[in-house]
Amino acid sequence: MEFHNLKKDDEEEVMIGTLTKIFNNRISLLEKDLDESQERLIGSKILEDINKLDDDFFLVREKKAIVDKFKISKDLSNHTEELIEEVSPLTITLIGEDANISSFILKAEKLFSPVLDKDKERIQKIKKEITYMIKNVLDKDNLEQVNKNKAKLIKALQLEFWNDLTFDDVEFLVTEVAPTMKYFTSRPKEIIDTNVKDRINNEKEIIKEIPDDENFKLLLQTNSIAKKLKEGKCIRSNELLQLEKELSSLNPEITINKIQKETDFIIFLRKIFKITREKDPKKLIEERFTEHIIKNHNYNERQIEFLNTLKKVFAERKRIAIEDVFDDPFNPSNRSQFDNDELINIIKECNNIKMC
Repeated sequence: MEFHNLKKDDEEEVMIGTLTKIFNNRISLLEKDLDESQERLIGSKILEDINKLDDDFFLVREKKAIVDKFKISKDLSNHTEELIEEVSPLTITLIGEDANISSFILKAEKLFSPVLDKDKERIQKIKKEITYMIKNVLDKDNLEQVNKNKAKLIKALQLEFWNDLTFDDVEFLVTEVAPTMKYFTSRPKEIIDTNVKDRINNEKEIIKEIPDDENFKLLLQTNSIAKKLKEGKCIRSNELLQLEKELSSLNPEITINKIQKETDFIIFLRKIFKITREKDPKKLIEERFTEHIIKNHNYNERQIEFLNTLKKVFAERKRIAIEDVFDDPFNPSNRSQFDNDELINIIKECNNIKMC
């Protein structure tokens, strides 16, 4: 398995992530006949992506001069080829807010081109995918945030909205509707044994191959978080997410969500870093959660129930944000036992729990 020098064929297409596809689509739009406001909108989106690139990330550091040049560029439309060749590969280091939000944004922004071309057939095809996701979210209007945005979701389903669709309408989908897609849930699919085996084999292949990758060796030498793990030290959630970001730049399959389908991400890290530790990382996180967050506090029964749910969720996901507790599997009545300041402090303490 190669981690960088992939052949430019179907394999390359698989390796391209959603955020990179969004970036590339925006670059391609610059080659369209845009008016001044449209070009300004697309250009601002591209610059926003470029400004989000982490200058401390080793892949970005190698292209710092090019990245810095585009950060101050006032005319991106004459540099589309260089943006695709030099900057696009770096967008693999970006981390989206939510996979479903990013997927929806990609679908929505693909409407820009047929809107310009007045291609109604293409618009209708994309419309079906978008309205399917919106209806899926609307079914969850018992959730506070969905109900709050219900009017916007309904607007995006109206026939009048899709008649003579404009750039502004597409941007409405991106800015106002996309954030609600965090509540989208795909229909469960039947698990096929061969797919499970493929994932297991893929994980084993990564564990076998990545230690010999030159960029992985460089990461071990230069990355302070990787060094801490190699030294047997524990790390916090934000450090784990930064390490995940670096590793996924070497191989997009190395993400918490993908690895956790077969094994705990911490156990996976132990294997690739050749760390010997026997204790179950989830149990270790739960014990530390109990020690630092639950113990020595006079919580009532419903508060304890909420915290136990939070403990399980954090041990599984290795991260938690305040908005997560307003969604399943958290019980709203239990959550309401805490005020906002208390919840924020608990989330902060949660993300400070060390894991290894």
